[in-house]
Amino acid sequence: MSTIDIKQLLESAQEGDQNALREIINHYKDDLFRFLVHLTRNHELANDILQESFLKLLTKIDTIKKPEQLKSWLFRIAKNQFIDHTRKKANTSSVALDSVPEIQDQEFDTDKERQVFILQEAIKRLPEKERIIIVCVDLEQRSYSEASEILEISESALKSRLFRARKLLKNIFEEIETSG
Repeated sequence: MSTIDIKQLLESAQEGDQNALREIINHYKDDLFRFLVHLTRNHELANDILQESFLKLLTKIDTIKKPEQLKSWLFRIAKNQFIDHTRKKANTSSVALDSVPEIQDQEFDTDKERQVFILQEAIKRLPEKERIIIVCVDLEQRSYSEASEILEISESALKSRLFRARKLLKNIFEEIETSG
C-alpha cells in the first residue's frame, strides 16, 4: 500500500470511517502479530497484545498527524503494550525454576535443532530491552532507521544497545550450551 493510500485511509479513519480503520488494521495485523510472536514466544499472548494495540489505535487515531509514521507508531504501541504486560506479569507472579525447560531434558534430531532451541531459550532469558532490540533488528530484520523509530531512540543508541544485546545473547547462549 502506498503512502498516498495510507494517508487517505488514515484521514478517512480519523473522520470515523470504520471501513478505512478496518483496512488499516488488516494491512498491518500480520506484521504486528509476527513482531509480537517473536517478542512473546506465545501466539495467544501475541494475539491478546495485538488486540490491545489495535484498541489503542482506535482511541488514539486522532493523535496521528503524519501518515508516513503510522507503521512505526503502531509498532511502538505494540512494543509498549508488550512492556506493560511483562511488567504486570512480573508484579503478579514468579516463574518456577522447574518450569524452565532444561536442555538435557530435550531430544533433538540434529545439531541445528539443538542450536535453534538454545538460541530461543537465550532470547527468552534476555532482559526486556535487549530482547526487543534483538527482535526488531535481527529477527524482524528491520532497518536501523525503522527500529530506532519503533524504539524511540537514536540510530547511534540503537547500534550501541544492539552491540551490547548481541554480546549478552552470546554469553547466555554459551551458558545454556555448556550447562546442557
